[in-house]
Amino acid sequence: MKKILLGLSMLMVSAGVLLAQEPVLSINRLQLDGAVGDTLAGKFDIYNTGGTTDVSHVTIVSTDTNIITVNQSSATISNNYLQVTATVASGLSAGTYRAGVIVTQTNSPETVLRLPVTVTLTRDTGIARGSLAVEQLRDAMVYNTPQLDTSATTATTEYKPRRIGDILIGRIHANTGAVWTAHGLTTNDWTKIGP
Repeated sequence: MKKILLGLSMLMVSAGVLLAQEPVLSINRLQLDGAVGDTLAGKFDIYNTGGTTDVSHVTIVSTDTNIITVNQSSATISNNYLQVTATVASGLSAGTYRAGVIVTQTNSPETVLRLPVTVTLTRDTGIARGSLAVEQLRDAMVYNTPQLDTSATTATTEYKPRRIGDILIGRIHANTGAVWTAHGLTTNDWTKIGP
């Protein structure tokens, strides 16, 4: 009888090891792309393959907290899965960074999963960031184009500055070729700065 009990006991331990839950990640890598200064974060799930009746105890660690941080450092997964958020650290310059998240199941069977994370940050040019940026770009193109006078002589009072710093160029072919810049926004606010 002792041999039967010992055999059953060993069988139960073996079955527990063979059928034990192991965590599984929902993705095999995480790519986060954006502009410098953006708030970037990505989510992934850790699944408990044992179902709702089994429990996985896990630790979650960033391999480089200067690049990414995770919102949880340890957890108990008893409802099939746990969602984790990896957030890009602030203050990074433009470039590509590599880090990772290590998920370790601390109960039997001990399991270590590695999730590689790549962060690519670009310099924000401000173009393609909504209609305001498009309007600012259009205005910059208009305002940085000097006003050209085609008359034989230039009468600055006939031109209203579009902004402070606007430029007016007299007719070059009539040898006037003078250049004025606006120090105000009325027709009397032109200052000659060239011949």
